[in-house]
Amino acid sequence: MTDAAHDPRAKKDSLKVQHEGRVVAAAEVTAPPEPHGKASVALTARRGEAPPEARSELVDQVLDHPGVRQSDSVHVVVPLGDGASLTRLQERTTNFDARAAGASSIIEADVAEPPAPQ
Repeated sequence: MTDAAHDPRAKKDSLKVQHEGRVVAAAEVTAPPEPHGKASVALTARRGEAPPEARSELVDQVLDHPGVRQSDSVHVVVPLGDGASLTRLQERTTNFDARAAGASSIIEADVAEPPAPQ
């Protein structure tokens, strides 16, 4: 499995969520150059300014990103204590595993299949 974080061919992208006209949460997505690898994501949020729904929206943007959707798994770094992002990640992934690492939470999870169109 290709780990996007260490592959010079990886595709990088930035995602942002605004609240009241200001960017309150952002993500750096590094997707593997080929399907079935491991995407790497770093989430950030402005403390006290990013409501839980903004952080959940950012997680949805990340998991709906084409480079993440084509991946088998994802490695996510989230600020420690960001319960909204952790909860949404757990809802939208499988084989979810989280651990604390300094001021961050590290999540390893499998990318769930997108829901079937209705």
